[in-house]
Amino acid sequence: MRIPFWQEAKEFLFNRGRWRERLSLYEAIALIVGATIGAGILGIPYATSQAGIIIGVSYIVGLGLLMASVNLMVGEVSSRTLRNLQIVGLARKYAGKNGGRAMSILFYTQIFSILILYLIAEGEILASFFGGPSWIWTLAFWVVGSMVVYFGIKAVKKAEVVLTGIIILIILVLGFMCLPHIQGEYYQIHQMSYFFLPYGVVLFSFSGIGTIPAAYRLLYGRGGLFKKAIIISSLVSITIYTVFTFLVLGVTGPNTTEVATIGLGKAAGQGMFYFANIFAILAMATSFLMLSMEAKDSLKWDFSFSHFWGSAIALGVPLAVFLAGLRQFIELMSIVGGILVSFQMFLMIFIYWKAKTQGDIEPKKYRLQFTVAITGLALIAFFVGAASSVYGVLK
Repeated sequence: MRIPFWQEAKEFLFNRGRWRERLSLYEAIALIVGATIGAGILGIPYATSQAGIIIGVSYIVGLGLLMASVNLMVGEVSSRTLRNLQIVGLARKYAGKNGGRAMSILFYTQIFSILILYLIAEGEILASFFGGPSWIWTLAFWVVGSMVVYFGIKAVKKAEVVLTGIIILIILVLGFMCLPHIQGEYYQIHQMSYFFLPYGVVLFSFSGIGTIPAAYRLLYGRGGLFKKAIIISSLVSITIYTVFTFLVLGVTGPNTTEVATIGLGKAAGQGMFYFANIFAILAMATSFLMLSMEAKDSLKWDFSFSHFWGSAIALGVPLAVFLAGLRQFIELMSIVGGILVSFQMFLMIFIYWKAKTQGDIEPKKYRLQFTVAITGLALIAFFVGAASSVYGVLK
């Protein structure tokens, strides 16, 4: 049933339109890329070093394109929905109460787990720079990040634009620094027994769909620009992951560490240590900001929490769990990516097809092609990957 024109106009003016903060194309790309590239980039080289460069890069490109397709589907769901809803709200609207409950469990478990990963890694890297207990630096990072998140999308938007640009610049600098240390024989190592190892880590690395509704809200009425932002940001993320993985494997090969920048520092000297770990700090900081915003917005939009309580829960729960003693890095990343993200993708694809027939409005400039073929391919890939991840956990 189509929403009456007067209600659509009211929603546009007061919730999405001229009195909302607006994004440029570059800012929208920066938001999505910043939310996507985080702790996962530090784990991909290690998983790839075990399976081999061809297998690892195939996962990066293949899963990256599949996740880009799902992001586009989420974008169409948002464009068909009149209200401002985050992922949980969209699930409740199109998949009913049970679908909403399932998405709530998946979404909040996933997002809080990822935020915990960022707190763990940021504390350890900052401690390696400045000394002292890592948990002190985790608290310092949390305080600064919480202030930025609490003051809203405008502060986060400006931080994302700057940090994403710096990340790309550092990738270029790292490339030049790595070139003298690259050894071609490291690219010839392949082990089929580890074929499924990169799946969970790579899928985790592309899990940024919660940013899509927020980007749509700030690009409302510009469907063509919104779709372009999703496509470009996906290609940028795929490129950065691929280049970074090539660089790390070429330098460290079989000695690649679980946190890639540590191995780079050991293999290529002090200058590489500083550049690589500054890159890691910034990459995780951008994702921490956007994922915290996603959680806060979901609590506000989908459960009607106030700004204060939405922020307190989104930022407080990960810190509380961290302080309680959860400190595993790669294991947590693999479980989140291989199992939680896979099941979340199943549910999002179902929501997409429900929204095609039950959406509030018909998007004028947002149309997707080949969605049946993409759906079939995605379901097969996510099912096989999830099954292999569950097997790996139970083994």
